[in-house]
Amino acid sequence: MKSFAVICADPTDLNPGMLSVDLALACLMRELPGDNELVYFNPKQVRSTEGREGSLRYRLLSDVAELERFDAVIYWGDFVHWLRYGCCDWQYGNPQQVAGRTPAQLLDQWYRLYLLETRVEDFRDRIVVFGGTLYGVTAQEFSNPRYQSALSTLYGAARLVAPRDFVSANLIQHLVPAQGFFMGCDCAFFLDADAALPMPIAAQIAAQQIPDHFVVCTFGRSGANAALTQFSNELAAKLKSRLVVMDWLGHPQGLDGLAFKLAVLRKATVLVTDTYHCAVSGWREGVPVIGIGQALSRGTGTLDDKKKELFFRQILASDYYVYVEDIVFALSDTGALQTLIQRSVDALSDTAALATIGGFIRIQVNAAKTRLLAALQGQSA
Repeated sequence: MKSFAVICADPTDLNPGMLSVDLALACLMRELPGDNELVYFNPKQVRSTEGREGSLRYRLLSDVAELERFDAVIYWGDFVHWLRYGCCDWQYGNPQQVAGRTPAQLLDQWYRLYLLETRVEDFRDRIVVFGGTLYGVTAQEFSNPRYQSALSTLYGAARLVAPRDFVSANLIQHLVPAQGFFMGCDCAFFLDADAALPMPIAAQIAAQQIPDHFVVCTFGRSGANAALTQFSNELAAKLKSRLVVMDWLGHPQGLDGLAFKLAVLRKATVLVTDTYHCAVSGWREGVPVIGIGQALSRGTGTLDDKKKELFFRQILASDYYVYVEDIVFALSDTGALQTLIQRSVDALSDTAALATIGGFIRIQVNAAKTRLLAALQGQSA
């Protein structure tokens, strides 16, 4: 038996995107031989969520010494190695602030826990970094001597470093040439909902509440919900479908709530969303996705729309990505709106293009899975 420590971002409000990312690793572990131990660490606080068929429990990680007994330390997804994460997300709502920790002290702890600063050699060849992103790193951040040294040292000692996007992979190749250019994928692509969640019950509940032929929309990231819902209504009408509005980030919550939301997605003919992990879930479950984001977004934070746009471009799905600004403008011009709607209808009708996207995702995810499974079994990249 092997033991794996998993260091995650704080799963704020246990939202379905974060749950799908973390639950996905438990699904992947089933493909390893033996009965392995998987321990999730949240460096902010103890958390847990229960469901009909299992649970996710996060221990509090406050000292690197707690990681020493594990065969591998996995940094799993998110932006956890971006300096801006350490200066912002890591510190936002951190309970240690109440205990009097200063921003400088919290940043020091981020370096210790997330970059293993001064302790990397103790974990050499036991580190796996998968599914995260550094796409937002700037030259100013990268030229920070402490950050560059800690990041290059961590990645140089890792068994595998495989981010979810090409921008990050290119940066890592520049930072640590010996690591090579390895692509991972978003961790949530490894989620096997049927194996990990009560999908039959969720499907029954969904069937009682929603029609058989519908477009589903869900918003919560762009700040233009009314305009995006109107666009979705027009799109659904053009497709001769009803519109179902789902609250991806709201109720129902927890693991069973995630199961219900995935059951709704599976029944939909099209998903329209401005939420990154909802879009990932749609493509994973085989549902065509119209992604929406702000064109003027500048990639300065972890909730920024550019991560969503980068994802769509990476899977060759830019024809399925619509800018919020175009929608808002088109709602005041009937002709422009119909042109915008028709463009989405044409993309959704292109079965060859959709098959290409699906195949592209499968190839990337399968390659990433093979590489990750090998790393978890002790093989270096």
